[in-house]
Amino acid sequence: MNLNKINHIGIAVSDLEKSVTIFKELFGIEPEYETLEDRGLKIAIFHLDNVRIELTSPIRPGTALDNFLKKRGDGIHHLAFETDDIDATLKKFEELGYEIIDGPKEGAGGYTVAFMNPKQTGRVLIEVVGKKER
Repeated sequence: MNLNKINHIGIAVSDLEKSVTIFKELFGIEPEYETLEDRGLKIAIFHLDNVRIELTSPIRPGTALDNFLKKRGDGIHHLAFETDDIDATLKKFEELGYEIIDGPKEGAGGYTVAFMNPKQTGRVLIEVVGKKER
């Protein structure tokens, strides 16, 4: 029930295709795309050997990510850590006094995800990712 590995690094981008071009040149691979319509997001996922890089862009104004980009600009949005038991992990964190601000819900790739309040984690948005069933 620990956060035992980095699942992905989320990067907020205002121009998805421009950013995809850069990362394709850096990594030499094509991304996989996913749209989370309910949250107004389009994601380009680069699968590296040890971690995924998710370039995330809003598809409409007024979303949480759109507001983030207007306030802070492009850059790292969150760090996502994987757990083997998301329910037990979230319960443990809540018992320790940490606030879960979003989730648990289905995220990109079919994972179950939840976000912790960054005001309690050194201004770092932490995403807790339930291990995907294989």
